[in-house]
Amino acid sequence: MPGDTIARDEPTYHLRTVRRSSGRASALAFGALLVAAGVWLMYETRGTTLWFDEWQWATEYRNNSVGDFLTPHNGHPTLVPVLIYRLLFATVGIAHSAPYRAVGIAGHLLCVALLYWYVARRASLGWAWVAAALILFLGPGWQNIVWPLQIGWLLGIAGGLGVAIAAGLIVEVWRTRGWKSLWIVAVPLGLFALWWVAYQDSSSVRHEFGLVPGFAADSAAATLSAIVGLAGSLLADDGAALAWGRPLAVAVAALLLWRLWRVQRVPTRVLTLLAILAAFWLLTAVQRAGIGPAAASRYIYVSAVLVVALGIELVCDVAMSRRAWLVVAGAMALILVANIATMNTGARFLREQGLLTRTGLTALEITRPVVRPDHPAEGIAGYPFVVVRAGQYFQMERDLGTPAASVEELAGAPENPRRAADDELARIHGVALQPAGETSGGAAPTVDRATGGSVSTSGGCVTFTPGTQPGAALELTVPANGVVLTAQDGPATVTLRRFAYEFSDKPVGRLAAGDSGLLAIRSDLAPNPWHARVVPEARLTACGR
Repeated sequence: MPGDTIARDEPTYHLRTVRRSSGRASALAFGALLVAAGVWLMYETRGTTLWFDEWQWATEYRNNSVGDFLTPHNGHPTLVPVLIYRLLFATVGIAHSAPYRAVGIAGHLLCVALLYWYVARRASLGWAWVAAALILFLGPGWQNIVWPLQIGWLLGIAGGLGVAIAAGLIVEVWRTRGWKSLWIVAVPLGLFALWWVAYQDSSSVRHEFGLVPGFAADSAAATLSAIVGLAGSLLADDGAALAWGRPLAVAVAALLLWRLWRVQRVPTRVLTLLAILAAFWLLTAVQRAGIGPAAASRYIYVSAVLVVALGIELVCDVAMSRRAWLVVAGAMALILVANIATMNTGARFLREQGLLTRTGLTALEITRPVVRPDHPAEGIAGYPFVVVRAGQYFQMERDLGTPAASVEELAGAPENPRRAADDELARIHGVALQPAGETSGGAAPTVDRATGGSVSTSGGCVTFTPGTQPGAALELTVPANGVVLTAQDGPATVTLRRFAYEFSDKPVGRLAAGDSGLLAIRSDLAPNPWHARVVPEARLTACGR
């Protein structure tokens, strides 16, 4: 009877209603987490600026030719990332990094949201939270999260693009639709092949095939280490990720084989993800083995997404007790604490690189009247892998603005950026001891500090006589017209500083006993004087010109 049917369907109806309501609440909570994570990541990347390859894009990819958009970058097609950067260059310039950071972080959040949605459909809401949280706070993958240039990788993951993903799609289409439907994959692969023939430089393909198996295995090991919070920031190739990752990889491989042996028929999606992972690790090894570490942050992120998705496919039909979920929650807490700290380390490193770059550009701005157009800006983080010359920078600055720090910001920066700026200023000015020439007519230089000796002034000269104890030194403010230094009875070494508190480790010159040298530095746009430190082995005279 109709009434009996209604009564029989009521439990199912209520169950579906509860699940729908639970899924909606979970999605809202997860959306709030994504927003909070995005705000945190924007804060963590404050003060950053263009880094490494981004400078090449800003200085070289400036034309509207087809080649600018289709030429590979490090062997990869970069049409969409270049379009994004060209749009940002044209609309917001490069003085501020917030728009670039927002785009990169949004790409990361998109990948995490899609992973959550995928796992919620394939497994459960609980596993969706686990999978998404592992990638959302994947500290060892910080390059793809806080470096906007990596938007290409993020869009590739979100859009299911790439040769490695195509390898998995071949398996998926063949097993679910048959070989006649492989055209679905063949068409985009054919377009990629045409691009490869037209634009790829064959010399960029590595031939270290003997290193490929070991590199691929180490990539897998480093990925597993990163997922469980044991890889660290991967800033230094110290082997820490592999020390944990290799035994972990052996254990996971054994569990994988055992799991596949227990199922009657290996699910298609498992084979798809295995094919993508194998192709990604092997192709990366072919390109990078012998020239870079297997535990590279940008590659770890990609394979971590795939490994997590594969793990979900293997456990989605396993019944989980409340106690088991408590164990998973405890493990997740430990992993997240470790990886959030690692994310902070990576972001802090990028902030430090940004400050070095901004103060390095200040050196170019200060020396604008005197710097040679072909001078390579060593102060830009990424040198010598990416070389930006002064002329290129000034042209770019006219078009896009500049993130350069002000002179006041440079003066108030930590010691390391100030020392780097001093070194760059000394290179630009070509500071060195010159032949002395005439010394009469100048005022005596100002003595900043005398250590381990006595000072006397006569006319326009200062005489420093070291004592018997080691460590004697004379520190002077270099006059605008220069200072003539004479080592009377023994050699002397001269070092400089301008914005830094400490003097450079690189001497600008050394005087032999009885020799004189002129230390004169051209004026530029900053009022800050230079300071010299002279370490003599015997009596020294410093005279104003």
